[in-house]
Amino acid sequence: MDKLKNVPPYFIEKIVFGSMFVISTMLVLWMLFFSSPFEPVANTADDPANTVLQITTEVITLGIACLTVLITLAGFVSTTVLDWRRDTRETDTHELKHRIRVLQLERERLLIENERILLQNERLEKYLHTHKIICPCNHLLPISLVDPCEEKE
Repeated sequence: MDKLKNVPPYFIEKIVFGSMFVISTMLVLWMLFFSSPFEPVANTADDPANTVLQITTEVITLGIACLTVLITLAGFVSTTVLDWRRDTRETDTHELKHRIRVLQLERERLLIENERILLQNERLEKYLHTHKIICPCNHLLPISLVDPCEEKE
Protein backbone atom coordinates (compact mmCIF):
# COMPACT_ATOMS: atom_id res chain seq x y z
CA MET A 1 0.00 0.00 0.00
CA ASP A 2 2.97 2.31 0.62
CA LYS A 3 3.97 1.96 -3.03
CA LEU A 4 0.65 3.47 -4.12
CA LYS A 5 1.37 6.62 -2.08
CA ASN A 6 4.36 7.40 -4.31
CA VAL A 7 2.35 7.01 -7.53
CA PRO A 8 1.55 10.38 -9.14
CA PRO A 9 -2.12 11.37 -9.31
CA TYR A 10 -4.03 10.20 -12.38
CA PHE A 11 -1.27 7.67 -13.15
CA ILE A 12 -3.45 4.62 -12.56
CA GLU A 13 -6.33 6.17 -14.49
CA LYS A 14 -4.03 6.92 -17.42
CA ILE A 15 -2.77 3.33 -17.41
CA VAL A 16 -6.33 1.95 -17.32
CA PHE A 17 -7.65 4.25 -20.05
CA GLY A 18 -4.54 3.79 -22.20
CA SER A 19 -4.61 0.01 -22.01
CA MET A 20 -8.38 -0.09 -22.61
CA PHE A 21 -7.88 2.18 -25.63
CA VAL A 22 -5.19 -0.07 -27.08
CA ILE A 23 -7.20 -3.25 -26.46
CA SER A 24 -10.43 -1.84 -27.88
CA THR A 25 -8.62 -0.42 -30.93
CA MET A 26 -7.05 -3.81 -31.60
CA LEU A 27 -10.48 -5.43 -31.22
CA VAL A 28 -12.06 -3.00 -33.70
CA LEU A 29 -9.26 -3.57 -36.22
CA TRP A 30 -9.55 -7.33 -35.79
CA MET A 31 -13.31 -7.14 -36.32
CA LEU A 32 -12.91 -4.97 -39.42
CA PHE A 33 -10.31 -7.18 -41.06
CA PHE A 34 -11.51 -10.65 -40.09
CA SER A 35 -15.27 -10.54 -39.62
CA SER A 36 -16.22 -8.13 -42.43
CA PRO A 37 -19.85 -7.54 -41.42
CA PHE A 38 -20.70 -5.58 -44.54
CA GLU A 39 -19.81 -8.30 -47.05
CA PRO A 40 -22.39 -10.94 -47.92
CA VAL A 41 -21.73 -14.31 -46.40
CA ALA A 42 -22.35 -17.59 -48.24
CA ASN A 43 -25.26 -19.08 -46.44
CA THR A 44 -25.39 -22.84 -46.35
CA ALA A 45 -28.66 -22.81 -44.53
CA ASP A 46 -31.57 -21.42 -46.39
CA ASP A 47 -32.61 -19.25 -43.43
CA PRO A 48 -32.27 -15.55 -44.39
CA ALA A 49 -33.25 -14.44 -40.87
CA ASN A 50 -30.14 -16.13 -39.50
CA THR A 51 -27.92 -14.22 -41.95
CA VAL A 52 -29.57 -10.88 -41.10
CA LEU A 53 -29.22 -11.62 -37.39
CA GLN A 54 -25.54 -12.48 -37.81
CA ILE A 55 -24.83 -9.27 -39.78
CA THR A 56 -26.82 -7.16 -37.31
CA THR A 57 -24.96 -8.68 -34.37
CA GLU A 58 -21.60 -7.99 -35.99
CA VAL A 59 -22.57 -4.38 -36.77
CA ILE A 60 -23.79 -3.80 -33.20
CA THR A 61 -20.63 -5.38 -31.79
CA LEU A 62 -18.47 -3.24 -34.06
CA GLY A 63 -20.43 -0.13 -33.06
CA ILE A 64 -20.00 -0.88 -29.36
CA ALA A 65 -16.28 -1.51 -29.87
CA CYS A 66 -15.91 1.81 -31.74
CA LEU A 67 -17.80 3.58 -28.95
CA THR A 68 -15.47 1.96 -26.41
CA VAL A 69 -12.48 3.22 -28.41
CA LEU A 70 -13.83 6.77 -28.38
CA ILE A 71 -14.73 6.72 -24.68
CA THR A 72 -11.36 5.32 -23.61
CA LEU A 73 -9.56 7.81 -25.84
CA ALA A 74 -11.55 10.66 -24.27
CA GLY A 75 -10.76 9.29 -20.79
CA PHE A 76 -7.06 9.01 -21.55
CA VAL A 77 -6.91 12.53 -23.02
CA SER A 78 -8.89 14.05 -20.14
CA THR A 79 -6.72 12.42 -17.45
CA THR A 80 -3.60 13.57 -19.29
CA VAL A 81 -4.90 17.14 -19.46
CA LEU A 82 -5.95 17.06 -15.79
CA ASP A 83 -2.52 15.77 -14.80
CA TRP A 84 -0.79 18.43 -16.90
CA ARG A 85 -2.93 21.21 -15.37
CA ARG A 86 -2.27 19.89 -11.86
CA ASP A 87 1.49 19.88 -12.53
CA THR A 88 1.32 23.44 -13.85
CA ARG A 89 -0.67 24.56 -10.82
CA GLU A 90 1.77 22.88 -8.42
CA THR A 91 4.72 24.46 -10.21
CA ASP A 92 3.13 27.90 -9.92
CA THR A 93 2.40 27.31 -6.24
CA HIS A 94 5.99 26.22 -5.53
CA GLU A 95 7.33 29.23 -7.43
CA LEU A 96 5.08 31.57 -5.44
CA LYS A 97 6.16 29.98 -2.15
CA HIS A 98 9.80 30.37 -3.19
CA ARG A 99 9.27 34.06 -3.98
CA ILE A 100 7.59 34.58 -0.61
CA ARG A 101 10.50 32.88 1.17
CA VAL A 102 13.02 35.02 -0.71
CA LEU A 103 11.11 38.19 0.21
CA GLN A 104 10.89 37.14 3.86
CA LEU A 105 14.62 36.42 3.94
CA GLU A 106 15.36 39.79 2.35
CA ARG A 107 13.11 41.52 4.89
CA GLU A 108 14.84 39.72 7.76
CA ARG A 109 18.24 40.62 6.34
CA LEU A 110 17.27 44.29 6.15
CA LEU A 111 15.94 44.23 9.71
CA ILE A 112 19.16 42.66 10.95
CA GLU A 113 21.20 45.21 8.99
CA ASN A 114 19.19 48.08 10.51
CA GLU A 115 19.62 46.63 14.00
CA ARG A 116 23.35 46.31 13.41
CA ILE A 117 23.62 49.92 12.25
CA LEU A 118 21.58 51.18 15.23
CA LEU A 119 23.70 49.17 17.64
CA GLN A 120 26.87 50.44 16.00
CA ASN A 121 25.66 54.06 16.28
CA GLU A 122 24.73 53.57 19.94
CA ARG A 123 28.15 52.12 20.69
CA LEU A 124 29.84 54.99 18.86
CA GLU A 125 27.86 57.63 20.76
CA LYS A 126 28.55 55.87 24.04
CA TYR A 127 32.25 55.71 23.20
CA LEU A 128 32.39 59.39 22.24
CA HIS A 129 30.56 60.46 25.39
CA THR A 130 32.65 58.31 27.72
CA HIS A 131 35.94 59.46 26.19
CA LYS A 132 34.74 63.02 25.90
CA ILE A 133 35.77 63.48 22.32
CA ILE A 134 34.02 66.74 21.73
CA CYS A 135 34.93 70.00 20.06
CA PRO A 136 35.01 73.39 21.89
CA CYS A 137 31.46 74.25 20.76
CA ASN A 138 30.15 71.09 22.43
CA HIS A 139 29.64 69.08 19.22
CA LEU A 140 30.56 65.45 19.16
CA LEU A 141 33.36 64.89 16.71
CA PRO A 142 32.53 62.61 13.76
CA ILE A 143 34.48 59.44 13.08
CA SER A 144 36.97 61.31 10.92
CA LEU A 145 37.72 63.51 13.97
CA VAL A 146 37.22 66.66 11.95
CA ASP A 147 35.86 69.52 14.00
CA PRO A 148 32.47 70.62 12.57
CA CYS A 149 33.14 74.12 13.85
CA GLU A 150 36.22 74.42 11.65
CA GLU A 151 34.17 73.48 8.59
CA LYS A 152 31.80 76.40 9.17
CA GLU A 153 34.59 78.96 9.16
